[in-house]
Amino acid sequence: MTFSPITLAGFAYGLGWATTINVVGELYLAELLAIASFPFLRTYAEIAKSEVIRYVFGGYLILLCGLVISDIMNSTPINDSLRGWANPILATLNMLFVASLIRRRPMALKSILLGIVMGKLLANGLPNPNSISSNANALKSQFVPILVPVVLVATIYLSRHRAFLSSIMFLLVGFSLLVSGARSAGLIFIVAGAVLVFGRGIAKFGWVGTIIAICVLAPFAYSGFALYVDYALGGRAGGNSSWQVLLIDNPYNPLDWIVLGRSDTVVGLIAFFDRPLLGHGSWARDVGGVYSELTADINHLQQVHYSDIIRGHSVILTAGVWGGLLGLIGIFLSTFTVVKRFPKILNSRSELRPAMLFLFIDLVWNLLFSPLGHIRTTFPLVIALVAYIEIHNHDSEVRFA
Repeated sequence: MTFSPITLAGFAYGLGWATTINVVGELYLAELLAIASFPFLRTYAEIAKSEVIRYVFGGYLILLCGLVISDIMNSTPINDSLRGWANPILATLNMLFVASLIRRRPMALKSILLGIVMGKLLANGLPNPNSISSNANALKSQFVPILVPVVLVATIYLSRHRAFLSSIMFLLVGFSLLVSGARSAGLIFIVAGAVLVFGRGIAKFGWVGTIIAICVLAPFAYSGFALYVDYALGGRAGGNSSWQVLLIDNPYNPLDWIVLGRSDTVVGLIAFFDRPLLGHGSWARDVGGVYSELTADINHLQQVHYSDIIRGHSVILTAGVWGGLLGLIGIFLSTFTVVKRFPKILNSRSELRPAMLFLFIDLVWNLLFSPLGHIRTTFPLVIALVAYIEIHNHDSEVRFA
């Protein structure tokens, strides 16, 4: 890796995701770097050159307007309001900072990922093998956040020599995580590996090819899911699967797994339709514990674990729950402009293609099943990469310098 100001800035940015300071809410040191760099980013140039950046910026602006209006109408406490508004504002600053680095030196992605790994190791030390082998939660919280960037960096090097090795690595890591109890990360790796294998053929036919491929591969995917259910029913699956499978009336129905495993997402959908126009305000309060009781009911729990907030656990739904219809429109506009460029990622001949595919699939997963904060933490990387592909037309045989 060649050291340059851009490379060092990327490493520092990745390193900064390991430490937070309390300014109204949690602010990462990486975001402080993005804020401090803002006057020097030539922001107008970044926005003007890329349609992706323009649409994402516009979507975040609409989301912010939705949050402000909702907070005024709901008389949201000022501290909650500021923490809510910080999400689209910091997401924009992070996006512009990363896009600036990637545009000048695409391999800055590698330095960012290595910075993330170093930050995790400095903050938490090496994961305890005994802990992660016996505790799926420790595996997901201590090991996976280090493993993911390490694997992505490895695929960048592998793609220089044998591109198919990246897909093999994704599949092996994915299946290993799946049976160990880290289902979300495992599934994302498996899907990324499968897309790497079939992506070139799919890309030739654009979205039509993508839809056809999904229909053709769906029976095989379901067969794999059924084998996993059998594995879980035998008590061999790690993590929550071993007990969740016993609570599902029909464990061979994947929708039942989603409802139980991502009950907060279901609750978020209900909360949105309770107040679809104006929303519930930033950090929407669960007044009376109604939504906590609903979560307990979905999870078949006898004891209700009350939460002060409505835990939507979905980027899309949380934007709607907090900011109402405007919030939902804003997040849809900002993410749809990225998602619709999926064929461009498939067509890319870049060494970064495996990492881009993983980050793209991770973005789609987080849109559906992860907290709104992901627009600050994980979205900027993939948005910056998609914007770079768009600007430089890397659909042809091109390798990044």
